[in-house]
Amino acid sequence: MTKTNPKPLNLKLARFTPAWAKPQRSRRRLVVVMYALLFVTGFLPTVSDSLLFKLLELAGSIAVAVCFVWLIGATGARADMTDEFLDERERKQRDQVYRPAFIFLMGLIAISFIGSKLFSGETFIGLLFFSGVLLPTAVLAWVEANPLEV
Repeated sequence: MTKTNPKPLNLKLARFTPAWAKPQRSRRRLVVVMYALLFVTGFLPTVSDSLLFKLLELAGSIAVAVCFVWLIGATGARADMTDEFLDERERKQRDQVYRPAFIFLMGLIAISFIGSKLFSGETFIGLLFFSGVLLPTAVLAWVEANPLEV
């Protein structure tokens, strides 16, 4: 009896990606919007504890999640896929995006270290964690060429 592997969750999420998000220009805009929202919503708790700011933080977090799901779908979920679901070219492409993602993450760590000295340290640790999780997909979305028309 052979065991078939089910589709990974990130491939299932890819079906929610709109067609307009697939060209490189749109993916780059989504990356910029996602990180801008991530950092703005990360700073909102330091501004005020009012209900309005908590609702804005929740809305921003949902928007970041939506952007991330769209980027997963637009890149074919290759940044986080295991080897068994990728061909040789896709594996190479996935592996190549981790180096620039790591370099960007080190830059974010440096910025976060400086920021933690100026503001609340917990905010920056949370931002750093989510930035690191999102980076491989964001880098792949940024550097990958437009999909070919079929």
